[in-house]
Amino acid sequence: MRRVYAMVVELKEFDKVTDLVKPVEEEINKIRSLLGDYLRKLDENRVKLERLQKVQSSLVKLVGGEIKFATSSQEIELMGLKIIVNPTPEDEIKIYEEIVKDLQERLTVLQRVRKALDPLSEMDVDVGVTVLLRDNIPIKIMLRLK
Repeated sequence: MRRVYAMVVELKEFDKVTDLVKPVEEEINKIRSLLGDYLRKLDENRVKLERLQKVQSSLVKLVGGEIKFATSSQEIELMGLKIIVNPTPEDEIKIYEEIVKDLQERLTVLQRVRKALDPLSEMDVDVGVTVLLRDNIPIKIMLRLK
């Protein structure tokens, strides 16, 4: 599956490195909260799918033969946007899994950034900080002597 992201890139300035720590921690907390929400939704959808499969299996045993269940969705692409018509429970689970994976990756990166800020914030030099952010994740930090 090809991923297409609309990235937001921006520069932010801070008076000192420690001022950067708070927004990074806020982003970590926001992602943790979102991750928890999506993990719950993923689990709910997996439970629904299991129930559906049990019902279908019971009906097959009851009838004593093969039953064709309507479980197909159709995916079309419109100008780079994927549209799923009549999504199946499996389709929904795949989407939640993709979201969870992306949030976990973002969380890992932000936690590494947070850890990297510790030694920088302990520097005994007065510096201004300019940060290049991509989707609220610092990717470059410029330290400017005052």
